Amino acid sequence: MMPLKNDRDGRLRRAAVFVLLLVVFGLLAPVALAQEEEQTKVHALLFFLPTCGHCEYVIYEVLFPEVFPENGGDPVVVGSQADSEGLIPFYLVTNGSLEMVFVDASTSEGGQFFIDASRAIGVPDEALGHVPLLIVQDMWYMGSGDIPDYFPGIVADGLAGNGIPWPDVPGIDSVLASVSAGDDGTATTTVPNNDGAIPVTGESMWELFGDDQPANSIALVVLVLLVISLVAVDILFRRRGDGTRFDVLVPILALVGLGIAIYLAYIESSGVEAVCGPVGNCNAVQQSKYAKLFGVIPIGIIGIAGYAASLVAWLTARVSRRSAADWARVALFAGAVGGTLFSVYLTYLEPFVIGATCAWCVGSAVIVTLLMLLTAGPAGEAWERLHPAPSQPAADDRDRRGSVDRAGKGSRPAQRSRSQRR
Repeated sequence: MMPLKNDRDGRLRRAAVFVLLLVVFGLLAPVALAQEEEQTKVHALLFFLPTCGHCEYVIYEVLFPEVFPENGGDPVVVGSQADSEGLIPFYLVTNGSLEMVFVDASTSEGGQFFIDASRAIGVPDEALGHVPLLIVQDMWYMGSGDIPDYFPGIVADGLAGNGIPWPDVPGIDSVLASVSAGDDGTATTTVPNNDGAIPVTGESMWELFGDDQPANSIALVVLVLLVISLVAVDILFRRRGDGTRFDVLVPILALVGLGIAIYLAYIESSGVEAVCGPVGNCNAVQQSKYAKLFGVIPIGIIGIAGYAASLVAWLTARVSRRSAADWARVALFAGAVGGTLFSVYLTYLEPFVIGATCAWCVGSAVIVTLLMLLTAGPAGEAWERLHPAPSQPAADDRDRRGSVDRAGKGSRPAQRSRSQRR
């Protein structure tokens, strides 16, 4: 009878172990699934101002129509309770895969969280307070150029990997609690329609100008001078002239402009902070969407190509024979005119669209305009040699033929007398 009892006890023990395993698995499986679900989410913070045009672009032309739909679908916006002034400082924007908190930095709570988070993440003092600012984990991105360039790839990589947690910045727990329904019965506001969910409308042209009035005033003066130069250059071109007195200035200006273009291209491609000097905000300009032509080609690269072409044309004009040299002078002038026209467009954008002025960009605009003015006279003379006017007879030849015609018109040869004929 003992073997039967031992078998029964063994079966009971195995059954007990099996049941215990089921219980443990049942307890741990939801935790594991929850952890897996949490790991497949990407979290980020976005700080904005209601009157920031770059913020409006990032939110309504990048995040809502592109980044969210491509990574989990359209989001739902959940706002925290309004403050004493009726403003909502925090918005949770989520589609289950990508979760972001949009922070209105113009509110008292949002503004304090903005400053604390910016300092904690390492935003330099010269860039402190600038928006839009995106914080992802321990990295930060600023402007309507960097955020669209980098954030979509960060989200895709995060969802393909282990996800990205909320940034570890002061006050993050209280902010997250403010956009979740509390136990006290307070309810947050859910806005299923994203159009207008975030109160950001951008600034008017003159409000943007007033954001940095001293620097933008300099840009406005330069803009006026550029336009005047474009009008005056036609007179210089028609007046013509060899321009040999100022010919040595052309390569010097082109080399200085080339150095500026190389530096700006480095800033635009590397994302490092620009050294701007006491006036203006070069970083705001370089981080805007206008820092790249068609959203692809950095403006600095275009400047490098333009100034390099100017140097090649100047050298060709110096060493080539007359016809090739003349075409090189015309090409140098035409390139400078095109560069000046493009500089007018860029200089207008700075104070009236971007709301910030880049000293390097304004300097480059002045340089290319000087190149245009210096090369106008030699180009006009070269153009005249390449396309001479139809030749006309000289004045003394015309007078001589006219007198002969008048003398012979209607006259007959004198007749000799009969005695002379004999």
